[in-house]
Amino acid sequence: MTKKGIGLKVAQYLFLCGEKEVVVNPFSRQKRITVRTNKQEFEVADVIREFEGAYRQKYKLSQKQEQVLRSLRICRTAEKGGIIYECNECGAFEFTYDSCGDRHCPKCGKFKKAEWIERQKVVLLPIPYFHVIFTTDHALNGLIAANRQVMYEALFWSVQETLKRFAKKYLGGTLGITIVLHTWGQKMDPHVHLHCVVTGGALNEAKKSWPKSNQGYLFDVVKLSAEYKKRFCRKIRRLHKTGQLKLVGQCEGLDVKGMLAEIEAKAGEVFY
Repeated sequence: MTKKGIGLKVAQYLFLCGEKEVVVNPFSRQKRITVRTNKQEFEVADVIREFEGAYRQKYKLSQKQEQVLRSLRICRTAEKGGIIYECNECGAFEFTYDSCGDRHCPKCGKFKKAEWIERQKVVLLPIPYFHVIFTTDHALNGLIAANRQVMYEALFWSVQETLKRFAKKYLGGTLGITIVLHTWGQKMDPHVHLHCVVTGGALNEAKKSWPKSNQGYLFDVVKLSAEYKKRFCRKIRRLHKTGQLKLVGQCEGLDVKGMLAEIEAKAGEVFY
């Protein structure tokens, strides 16, 4: 197949035609072009086109957010342009839209996610694994939004140290851990949490052994939640005490000490 660039007018015409064959004259000779849009009935881009205006009236966007919104809005549309492929054998044309390649795009990110999963499979061991979720209290949302880097670092540190401590105490070794940060919930509301894939056992290098965890669960979830919450809140207090937290925006005037005391009084935030 040979690739050929096309102009915006041709791309706009093909976009209006949808998923079907159309006759155009892209290269000074009439040809039948098969248009491949792969458009789903409902997409995130549709939501952006309909509600972006109202959202902008209510919220101020950063430069990065502006870039992401535009990328998702124009991905695989006429505005983005496209490529016509010409078969070297029969001369048939096939048109596809250019993708944005943004990591936030559900269309472009799907392939990158699949690639990432395949890379992880290479390092999988023939052992049980546990999926452990460490959540954060929604009372922290404003503080996290104003201090993303230091709060994310505090969250990752608290989770890692908690798991390492429990592995040493209950299994006598070192766990294998893969951690992924999620900042939104299923309803697209702010919900910062970590998904952890944890080995169902620990490596004891001194004894050259592999102590296995219980088949039904990794560690006692109540104890794990209490230890994680204690470490996370302690870390936040230290950041606040040393002046590393900015109390601006949603968290302006926030009583950090009072908020942490309320969080510590609540039930667990770790789930299997």
